[in-house]
Amino acid sequence: STVYAIVIVMKWGKRILSKKAMWLTLLGFFGLVMFAQLAWPNVLSRPFTYWDNKSVSMKTQSGLVQVCQKEVAGASFTVVAEKKARKTILKPGDINTNFDCQQFAKAAISYPLRKKIIPFSLFIKHDTANPHLAFSDEQKFMSKVEEVGRRLEVAPQNAQLLITEGKIVQKNATYGTTYPSKKLSPQLLAIEWPQLNNTVVYGDSVKPTIEASELNTVKKEVEDRITGEFTLGFNKKKHVVPAAQITTWFSVQTLDKDKPEILYYPEAAEKYINDNKKVI
Repeated sequence: STVYAIVIVMKWGKRILSKKAMWLTLLGFFGLVMFAQLAWPNVLSRPFTYWDNKSVSMKTQSGLVQVCQKEVAGASFTVVAEKKARKTILKPGDINTNFDCQQFAKAAISYPLRKKIIPFSLFIKHDTANPHLAFSDEQKFMSKVEEVGRRLEVAPQNAQLLITEGKIVQKNATYGTTYPSKKLSPQLLAIEWPQLNNTVVYGDSVKPTIEASELNTVKKEVEDRITGEFTLGFNKKKHVVPAAQITTWFSVQTLDKDKPEILYYPEAAEKYINDNKKVI
């Protein structure tokens, strides 16, 4: 029984020692990982650093800058105005900008202490952000952005009254959009690479000077002229002028106007009278 007890004690001791060794090994491995994380150089990207599924692991800041410059060389963007009214294709140089590859590289190698103390964070995938556009000369940049804004702007269209063949056709007004450089510039600078889809930019709405409601009075006047009987007298005879003919003697002008105006064509009426003297 004594021998049996000694055997039991020895087995129990071996188990304790084996578990202790295992824990010491795990603690040692954990310590090495934490030491590696705390000692990781601030000039090198982490082992699992990616940029758009492209590995940029274990690269210095200058190496990351080179990768960025190579990848974005010749990049272009399709800039679309809201409501898809206008669009234009731009290269960074067109707006006096370049990609900020230095900032991209700094972000890629960034490994702050708050992350270093997280266990095994060194082996977690790190996705770095795309580079943004940056300008070196603000005045030139704003001048270029102003040109882009002019390309994208849409002029408002006033409501119209079209009179043809004795009928009145009304077209509603449409709002325009303008792109002041102060509003457009931050939107362009926020563009990232690669830009797989169109970049939609937003501007300020421009109200037309004449909307549909402002045509009511003129429309009523035009309707009275068309529906009312208009007669001509010559040699004691009367001739009723067709409504379709009357509509050729005037028009309603709204384009580039602050208010609707009726424009008359007396020469057209005179010609009609001269051409119809024989039948009157």
